Amino acid sequence: MNAFKFMKETSMPDKHGEIRAKILSLVKDIESLYKQHMRKSTGKTCDICGAGDDNEIYRVKDVVMGYEHREHLSPCLCHRHFCGWNASYVRCGFLKEGTSDQEIDLHFTAYLAGHLVRASKMKLFKQELT
Repeated sequence: MNAFKFMKETSMPDKHGEIRAKILSLVKDIESLYKQHMRKSTGKTCDICGAGDDNEIYRVKDVVMGYEHREHLSPCLCHRHFCGWNASYVRCGFLKEGTSDQEIDLHFTAYLAGHLVRASKMKLFKQELT
């Protein structure tokens, strides 16, 4: 039995009108409190590029895929690098069970090395232009 079944009733909406209004008010308060908390700045910066929180939606993620069970070792990534890491993580098939922490760390190292190579090439390219 659903405790809030009466909230979905359409045949007699006034039957539980006062209680329904109170519950909806509480739900809106809880949702507002949740959104305020989740959109609060983390105060952290990306471990790859050093960028901070862009806005209330694109915040720095301090726990990324593969590090959920070892949060203290998780890299902090801005939204852009977080999306790149997730795509790389999924492409390599790490979502299946049995992937060791060492494999994930090795893959993150390769991911980071790729960024460093690209950054160094961009720096060399910019120096050649000047």
